[in-house]
Amino acid sequence: MTDSKKTKLLIIDDDQSLLDLIQVILESAGFESTTASNAADALRIIESGGTDLDGVILDLNLQDLPGERMIEDIKSLAPRLAIFMTSGCLDEEIKERLGERQVEGIITKPFRSADLIEKLAAGLESHRVQELSRKGA
Repeated sequence: MTDSKKTKLLIIDDDQSLLDLIQVILESAGFESTTASNAADALRIIESGGTDLDGVILDLNLQDLPGERMIEDIKSLAPRLAIFMTSGCLDEEIKERLGERQVEGIITKPFRSADLIEKLAAGLESHRVQELSRKGA
């Protein structure tokens, strides 16, 4: 892979209009993205193409599987993926629900496009540094 490889994110949310909006924001900022509107589809995408993904943007309140459970499933399938949570809940409530589960960022809804991109960029960079240090590079 070259250094010019675009960062690819999987967006998981059961609100189709929000999926579409986040995808447009990401692609206008130079990211690649794919979407899933439920947990089952998201897990299939991760199983089949997880090595192509750099991270996921995950809604905490999916209808078919709670976000905190999805984190565990994602980590078991693709432990190197960066995970970002989105929710309309307050940060404190999100942190309480996550417990000890680690994510690279929390994005509260509603959000501004610039804030979304800034949180993603910072979280992805931090995640890359952590991955490199784990590999001993």
